[in-house]
Amino acid sequence: MTRPSPARPAVLTPRASPRAAPAALARAAADDPGGSRRHPPDDADDWGAVDDASRAVTESYHPGATTTTPPDAPAPKSAKDSTAPARRVDTSPLEGIRTCACAVIAANHWLSWYGEKRHGAIELQGGFAVTVFFFITGFVLYLAYADKCCAKDFSFAAFIKRRYVRLVPVHWLCIAFYAPVIYFNYETIARDYYFWQNASGERHLWAGWILNPFFLHAWIFAPLHYWNGVAWSVSTQVGFYFLFPTVARRAKRLFAREEEELLTREKFTPSDARGSADATDASEDVEAADKTTAAGDTITAGVKVKNTNGSDMAPAVAPAYYPAPSGAIRELHAHALEARHVRRARILYVLSFAIPFAAMAFMNNPRFRAYWADPDVARDVDSGEEVVTELGSDIDGIRAYFVARSWTPFRLPVFLLGVLFAARRERLRRVGDDRDPDVRAYWAALADRYSARFVAYWFLSSAFSLAYAESKPVRLFSEFFLVYPFAFVLYGLTVADASESRAVRFLTHPLMLAGGRISYAAYLLQFPVWSYVDFFAYGTFENRFPPCSRDDPEDVSSWHECFAKSGYQEWPDVMVVWNVSLLFAVAYAVNRWFERPVVKWLSAKMKL
Repeated sequence: MTRPSPARPAVLTPRASPRAAPAALARAAADDPGGSRRHPPDDADDWGAVDDASRAVTESYHPGATTTTPPDAPAPKSAKDSTAPARRVDTSPLEGIRTCACAVIAANHWLSWYGEKRHGAIELQGGFAVTVFFFITGFVLYLAYADKCCAKDFSFAAFIKRRYVRLVPVHWLCIAFYAPVIYFNYETIARDYYFWQNASGERHLWAGWILNPFFLHAWIFAPLHYWNGVAWSVSTQVGFYFLFPTVARRAKRLFAREEEELLTREKFTPSDARGSADATDASEDVEAADKTTAAGDTITAGVKVKNTNGSDMAPAVAPAYYPAPSGAIRELHAHALEARHVRRARILYVLSFAIPFAAMAFMNNPRFRAYWADPDVARDVDSGEEVVTELGSDIDGIRAYFVARSWTPFRLPVFLLGVLFAARRERLRRVGDDRDPDVRAYWAALADRYSARFVAYWFLSSAFSLAYAESKPVRLFSEFFLVYPFAFVLYGLTVADASESRAVRFLTHPLMLAGGRISYAAYLLQFPVWSYVDFFAYGTFENRFPPCSRDDPEDVSSWHECFAKSGYQEWPDVMVVWNVSLLFAVAYAVNRWFERPVVKWLSAKMKL
């Protein structure tokens, strides 16, 4: 069979070809019997170290609704068979995305804090990788938990406890191993490196450390307090967890209500291209009439159906709120839903960069910076204003940047964008359009084409950071402006099949899937592992944070340059490959012999 043409389908979200033959759909279903492709299980989270044997995702789109049986599905042999789980959304390529994102972040951190720095810190766009994590959080959580959040027996406390049980063991292990670094460098951290330098700065630092074990430190604007500072992003995502049940319930009700309104307020207009004599009168309401499909099949909810040539078809069980019209009306409804999705996605996209940039502008305001300045800072004799050195300006700018990128309300639009795309993907699965060969070929071509462009952009932007020291605008552009186009790539990866997409084949390679399952441990273990490598090489944790006064105009000019003053950072940059490989090896051991056993034990102990 020749490969389907990757031409753009008429409608992206609904079925691309409503006249597709049942035989073609049956062949597509045979490629994935029983929905065997990987899906977000019950304990899915944004990092993906999940149990493959977990229960299936609940199928119904509307709470309490009957699951829709595709017209080409075999008739159930019994009532028990009719309630069997249907197909699931394949999220296995996202495991590979996690692997790539974690490796990029780790390499970026090692080169910035442990490399030679003879040419300045290379920028590998790790900020964009963190934004991808935030998007995946919303996407995967919605697919795995949205229906459960709408159930009457849903427990918010159990949901949050399950999230914490999943996250806490490795985090506590990391902060315990990193404690000696904090102990030997406390004085310089509090005096030179902490961003809040007013009279209450040290108390604020301690408040962040106290909240750190519970992932709450970013909530008080203490994202980078240096006690395993990478945990700031997990603190942000914990905020998403607390908001998710409310977001999921509201989203499900909104999307279900919109579909019901669109599919019941219109009068049914038959559009059978062959002019079927069985077409219903145009004045009849869509809920009262039998439906005539584009292939000439008459479908009435809950009864045996026949097409115009007299052959039996499977019974179609359609929920009342989704009567499954066809032809021009079905296309009209699909376009209306698609238009609403695009409008909401664009609004969230604009908010995703407008809110952080507004926050950075506010925090870089001279009056705000003067208020939070150290009372002992050097001041002009005549005006009494703070003497802002180049280093002081850089640190204040980084403070604004980290707060803008870490506070949960500021990054909520990215999370909601993931939820929105997940709802769109769930609808595509529910109506069966993701089995259409044309739809899958289209998204496979799009995912491959734009994945290649993003890889090319990554290489070019990294090379640009080597050539030009002032490459922060490129980092800001990548982190805050590329999430919307990349959202379509992630969406397409969950629709495309590995047989048609090179990107899917690469991301679902066993090594990439294994990396995704241990990516959470690898992300948190970065600085503990490399600090101990330094310790074994140099015999001390001291001077990890060397003195770096922002009041000395003759001193270094940027925050990153401060770490180059330690005196023992002599690792060649090429060692980044070895150190990142070592990180993933340690993460594999921690995941296998510590994380999974402890999570399993805690889950059993807490009856989760």
